[in-house]
Amino acid sequence: MADNTQVLEDAVRLTHYRFLVKLRNSGATNMYGAGQYLEEGYGLSRKEASTVLSDWMNTFDLPEDQQPEDGR
Repeated sequence: MADNTQVLEDAVRLTHYRFLVKLRNSGATNMYGAGQYLEEGYGLSRKEASTVLSDWMNTFDLPEDQQPEDGR
């Protein structure tokens, strides 16, 4: 069973991933520039936003059944 901290981290990560899917679908920016939107929208540091964005991009390499349920 996951501890509460991990559950919270997973929920926050999924929130960020869903935001990135909506941003991508909007066409407002090239996704390589999406870090700035994470910084502004969620108060993340540049490093944190870069990590979230990189992690999200890497999920597209996962088998479909292992990808996050982020609305893509």
